[in-house]
Amino acid sequence: MRPNFRTSAVILVGLVAVLGIGGLGIRSSMGRYFEHSHPSDAVLEANFNKHEADFESLAQMSRADQKVVRITSDFTWLDTNAAWPRPEAEWGFSKERWDQYRSLFKKLGLQDGIAREKDGEVTYFIASSKGLITHGTDKGYAYCKNEVPTTESLDDVRLLPKGHSIAFKKLMGYWYLFYMSA
Repeated sequence: MRPNFRTSAVILVGLVAVLGIGGLGIRSSMGRYFEHSHPSDAVLEANFNKHEADFESLAQMSRADQKVVRITSDFTWLDTNAAWPRPEAEWGFSKERWDQYRSLFKKLGLQDGIAREKDGEVTYFIASSKGLITHGTDKGYAYCKNEVPTTESLDDVRLLPKGHSIAFKKLMGYWYLFYMSA
């Protein structure tokens, strides 16, 4: 038996309603969901302490490749060109250099690589990303030579400063943990 147009429309409307209601529930509890899905501060701190020299090397590499503002295992963005794919000559560095980045990303648990602000003041080393571009969160490490306001913990997002899309927790020197929401 083949469903008619009316049956198909009812099924479609029902599916949209279920997804819509489910989506509202997810959106309203998103903070709680993300809070428990990122690694804890303690896990990130232990990883940093274990691999501090590798984090320093990665930060130095990023500063040397300052025209490349986003580096992941799958793509690079230049400060003047975020188009992808691009010819290898326009990646911002050699394939061998990219392989060095990929190796360190894997070793350090940086699932989403590095993002640098265009002015170069902060470099984010992204250990965890959840959600979508329009409403998502990232957590990881930040290298910043300027003083930034800090908090004691990034584990409970309900306690983070209101009205801020990013919070920092001091590790040592110029190193911080960060939590960012979009």
